[in-house]
Amino acid sequence: MSHPKKLIRLPAVQNLSGMKRQSIYNRIATGEFPPPVKYDRFAFWPENEIVEVVNCITAGGDLRELVKAQLKARKEFTSPYAA
Repeated sequence: MSHPKKLIRLPAVQNLSGMKRQSIYNRIATGEFPPPVKYDRFAFWPENEIVEVVNCITAGGDLRELVKAQLKARKEFTSPYAA
């Protein structure tokens, strides 16, 4: 897992994944797609996570395991800007 370099909004997620909004949220509910990061009233996704999901789908990998690992990495991430 790499650290996020760019946060993207839903239209860009749809573009990268080729999925419609409802499919994305259905997969989030089943643990097969990373949930968004919420900030204020906005929802963002780390672009690198979406690329990893697309690569996993292409390779026929286990999406649930990938998403679990992504969420664990989010929790363990410490910002270099944290005081």
